[in-house]
Amino acid sequence: MAPAVLKSQSKTLVIGGSGGGMITTALSSALMNHLWFRKSLKEAIDTPIVYVDSENKLRLESKLEKDVVDNLEAKGHEIVKFYNTVNAVEKVDSCISAWSDERKKGKAAGY
Repeated sequence: MAPAVLKSQSKTLVIGGSGGGMITTALSSALMNHLWFRKSLKEAIDTPIVYVDSENKLRLESKLEKDVVDNLEAKGHEIVKFYNTVNAVEKVDSCISAWSDERKKGKAAGY
């Protein structure tokens, strides 16, 4: 796992993931999608991840578009399917939102 807490004057974001060596890729992707590209937590976490391992194999999530996977295979890439998960809670001013990655059947819950 790789928990992280990011805090500014008006926002606090707590995010973490699981998935072995691919955790940093998943967290980085979710953080960039949310903070830089302004996607919601759900969109940022649900975006498919492409990971190139140390053996130069492409590890793709199964929800990546079929035509993308087919084109990569046609170019000779060795494809391995995988999934990992990211979960996050964010507080902006007085509003709290959370998203639990659906890839592990998680659900955000609160009171």
